[in-house]
Amino acid sequence: MKNILFLLLMFSTFLLAFEPNEYLEANKEEIVKFTKELTGNMSKVESLAFAFTQTKELKLFEDSIQMEGRCYIKKPARIYWEYSSPIKKIITWSDGEIQVFKKNGSSNKIIQVKVTPWEEKSIKIVYGYILAFFSGQNFHQLEDNFFFVLKKNEEGYLLVFKAKDSLKKIIQEIQMKVDKECKAITQVSIIETNGDSTKMDFHSFQENPKSDLFLGLSENGF
Repeated sequence: MKNILFLLLMFSTFLLAFEPNEYLEANKEEIVKFTKELTGNMSKVESLAFAFTQTKELKLFEDSIQMEGRCYIKKPARIYWEYSSPIKKIITWSDGEIQVFKKNGSSNKIIQVKVTPWEEKSIKIVYGYILAFFSGQNFHQLEDNFFFVLKKNEEGYLLVFKAKDSLKKIIQEIQMKVDKECKAITQVSIIETNGDSTKMDFHSFQENPKSDLFLGLSENGF
């Protein structure tokens, strides 16, 4: 009886520890396959639109903030990132320049918002890796700020960027989930050193949409 109880206990422990969809680090052959498939898929796409849900987890306050929006990306390096609810704000990246616009209170007037050097750097880091994926780049060539690790499971890939040097004071790592066909980023997570985190879930993808959201932007924003 004792032996049976011991075996049952060991089996239960094994089941609790076992995660069928756990990500495992990819080997060299899998990294080459991923890069080849990504480059091939992205070569067919000139622009991409999708919707997103962004959730900010605040560890200190044990609270979360959720926002909705949409994004439009156009080669070679343009991003239109719009928050539609509950705030209304647009962030654009074109020709290496970051611009931020928002609606000003009750007047609903569109104004351009100044960003701090750190905010600009943070935006460029995150958007830079999204653009790198969209361009089908080898992520090992983008290790100035992070160490890159590729992991995979049955559902797809997990790209992990672990912060280097002084950046570790603010960001611990960035994670990007990619579908198994290497056609889309489904989620981006930013894990901060203070315990806060930001998760962005992407959905409703449109490849090469007819509308160009950049054409709708005037010098004053929306």
